[in-house]
Amino acid sequence: MNRLIAALIIAVIVFVILFTLCLGFAIFKHIGSTGDNNAPVIEINDTDIRASIGDPLILNATVSDDGKIASIIWDQVAGPKSNFTQIEDDLYFTPTVNGTFIFKLEVQDRKQLMTTKSIQVVVQGPPVLQPPPKPVCTPQQVYNATTNKCDA
Repeated sequence: MNRLIAALIIAVIVFVILFTLCLGFAIFKHIGSTGDNNAPVIEINDTDIRASIGDPLILNATVSDDGKIASIIWDQVAGPKSNFTQIEDDLYFTPTVNGTFIFKLEVQDRKQLMTTKSIQVVVQGPPVLQPPPKPVCTPQQVYNATTNKCDA
């Protein structure tokens, strides 16, 4: 009988030790990791844009995360100083000078994971304005270059 009680006590002690070790490992694993949290995702269709002075541009981005997004920040990191406006995850910008502009989008979630992406905008020359097409005049009409019309 004493052997049976001793074996039972040893079995209980082994069970308690194993249970404590497993529970401790699970708690440590949970505290020491970010769990299932992934860094935010930034989707940008075009990261290399060509434009002319005066072209209104919208730099579109789609931002997603598996949790809550804490911040979305656009910043100009290179090029001539410019004025731009950020509305949510999009940047609005109209270049006033030639140059290469680089804008960076930084997104951070509530668990401090961060993702960045950059867009390059190359601005060369003024917008190209095409004159209206010259009308086709009948033999009885005369083309007037000032009004770009056929006069009778």
